[in-house]
Amino acid sequence: MVECPIIVENKSLFQKILYNEQIENWKPLSCSRLDSKNCGPTALKFIFPNINHSQIQDLSVDVETTGITLERFNQVLFEQIIHLDVTMTKLLIVLPDILIFFKTNLLPGYISVIGLESVGIMNHITTIAKDVNDNIVLFDGQSNMAYVNNEVFDYIKKYKFIYVWCIKHKYKHIIDLSSNQSNKKMRIEN
Repeated sequence: MVECPIIVENKSLFQKILYNEQIENWKPLSCSRLDSKNCGPTALKFIFPNINHSQIQDLSVDVETTGITLERFNQVLFEQIIHLDVTMTKLLIVLPDILIFFKTNLLPGYISVIGLESVGIMNHITTIAKDVNDNIVLFDGQSNMAYVNNEVFDYIKKYKFIYVWCIKHKYKHIIDLSSNQSNKKMRIEN
């Protein structure tokens, strides 16, 4: 099942609801190396828990020594959100503006996938969310760690990331057609 994201008013940051079960039931993808470079498949599995597990696990094994290419990551991502016209947007990270960007553009209880880059190459793909208390949380599914608010700064500085890649699309509004959180249905309006 392909899920619809929620888009914040005139912002176009891709995001989808994050259920507590996703966090509670999370298990990193299997890999044979301690220094595995399977962050792309791991982030995809974290944000799309219903993605075919054996296919994403096979992809994880395929890329664990080289890392996933942006083209392959986009291909798998776009298969999950095929009904949307999406693009990747590169933003220069200016601390602390990056925290303000996500506080402004993410809804409470929602998550997005991001790529982090330093010196012209994509170094890491992970997820970022805003909890119901307005905290920004970076979930690194590969290391099974969560970083909150200022810890996100420390994480970005530690690895010398200078750009963040965000997924954006053309839709302006999405209206919630269901009051039942466990069976959310969305309609897209231009």
